[in-house]
Amino acid sequence: LFTQQLGRGLRRAPNKSHLTVIDMIGQHRREFRFEERLRAILNPRRGRIKDQIEQGFPFLPAGCTVELDRMSREIVLENIRAAVGRRRWDALVRNLREAPELGLGEYLDRFELEASDLYKGGRSWAVLRRAAGVKCPPAADSEREQAMLRRLGRLTHIDDPERVAFYTEVLRAPEPPRLAGDERRRRLLTMLAWGLGSESYASLADFYEALWDERAVRDELVELLAALDERSRAAPRLSPLDPAIPLSVHARYTRQEVIAALGHAAGPKPKVTQGGILWVPEAASDVFFVDLRKSERDYSPTTMYRDYAINRELFHWESQSRQAPHQPTVRRYIEHARRGTSILLFVREHRRDDLGTAPFHFLGPATYVSHQGERPVAFTWRLQTPMPEELFEVARSVAAA
Repeated sequence: LFTQQLGRGLRRAPNKSHLTVIDMIGQHRREFRFEERLRAILNPRRGRIKDQIEQGFPFLPAGCTVELDRMSREIVLENIRAAVGRRRWDALVRNLREAPELGLGEYLDRFELEASDLYKGGRSWAVLRRAAGVKCPPAADSEREQAMLRRLGRLTHIDDPERVAFYTEVLRAPEPPRLAGDERRRRLLTMLAWGLGSESYASLADFYEALWDERAVRDELVELLAALDERSRAAPRLSPLDPAIPLSVHARYTRQEVIAALGHAAGPKPKVTQGGILWVPEAASDVFFVDLRKSERDYSPTTMYRDYAINRELFHWESQSRQAPHQPTVRRYIEHARRGTSILLFVREHRRDDLGTAPFHFLGPATYVSHQGERPVAFTWRLQTPMPEELFEVARSVAAA
């Protein structure tokens, strides 16, 4: 009925310039979600929907405006806040009970959900299926299974087709994967194991033996990877790095995945690193981890570096606050081409997202262009592969902030 009414209002007529719609349909059912309607025109990668509403919709597509008076904005924000937590979980369970035949990807599409809606708070598809009374493989060890399921949300950033295809093939095999042999394959398996919580196992082989006992975890991960691949808008490219390094330019990775991919650590326990700069001797590479939008809560005044895109090929980056051009580390940056070392640039908009710590976009190797000043030293780097347009808009906008 609503669609018919709207369609009639949209009919063309002489001297009719616009249509005013007073839409109260959102009050029909309490579980109606304004967030899902607004997601059609708002890009979640530009920040949480709630934040964009509070800021007055700063990232709308060209020619599009949304105007909310104070009362309407409060209603929408309250609706979004109410959708979080137990009430939202009840809605997820109720939706699946209505359509128990759906797979994970079909379920997300049918109810216009993002993966973060399901995996927020350590939840999972298997837990949802059991809550809705839908058949699911039993756990071999319930405590172990729950620990693995809670970690699946950490893998929802995967958008590299190579990783999707390789992990899907491995997970569908009847036996655990062999860790010997091809180095690129071994590093990919290490990245997956670290994401799923292998640190409490004696070896990666022990972890994969345990994973193969938990059928529900493997089945869900296969479904999740397919759903992520179907929804991904990324177009990763093979990097010019050593073939043993399984990193694709413009794909997303966590810090731990980067460390595993570069061969900086191995085994079941991830190597812990902090800070925005990492020298990896195994790959002869300086790795820069950049947060484009820095908050005073997370950074001290001396670490609020100005890092931004000049254009799609040039990137402005600042060294640590106490560094000067004569210091050995800075000289290595400047002379990297002559010395045969690489500069690898990883960026993300914010430090955190809806599921916790946000992953980084790999911008690929960069080459030295120029530097100026000291404490910090301001560098200009040239990317071998131009930055994606969408990410460039974000990385450019921080320069004016």
